[in-house]
Amino acid sequence: MSIRLDRKKMLTVSFFLCCIVPTLFPWFHAGPAQALRGIQLLGPLFIVGAVLYLYAMFAKRCRHVLVLGGLAHGVIFVAYLISFFQFPVVHHGFVGRLDASQPSFWISCILLAAHLVLFFTTEVAARRRLEKRRSAA
Repeated sequence: MSIRLDRKKMLTVSFFLCCIVPTLFPWFHAGPAQALRGIQLLGPLFIVGAVLYLYAMFAKRCRHVLVLGGLAHGVIFVAYLISFFQFPVVHHGFVGRLDASQPSFWISCILLAAHLVLFFTTEVAARRRLEKRRSAA
C-alpha cells in the first residue's frame, strides 16, 4: 500500500495551520480583561507575505519557489516583529512589551520558523528528486 501526498497541498495546509491560525489567538493583553489577537495587529504586510507564499506554491511557471517562499516567511516574520514593537503598552520599553505578550505570540513565532524549515526541506528534496529523474532519463 502506497500513500502519495501532494507536496503543494501539504505545504499549503501546513502554512494555514502554522502561520494563519495562530494569529487568531490572543497575542497581547492590554488591560485586565482586554486581549488583542494577532490578526488585529498585523497589517497589510502579513497579507502580502501570505499572497507571496501562495504565488510561490501555485504559479505554473515559477522557477524561484525557494526564494519566494523564504521571502514570504521573512515578510510574515517582519509583520510579527512590527506588531510586537508597535503594540501600545502602559509601561513603555522592551520589558513592558515582554510582560504584555502572551505565550501564543511566541508559539506563533516558533510555528513560523518550524514551517520555514519544513518548506525548505520539502522543496530541496523535491528539487533533488526532479534532478535525479532528469539525469536518469
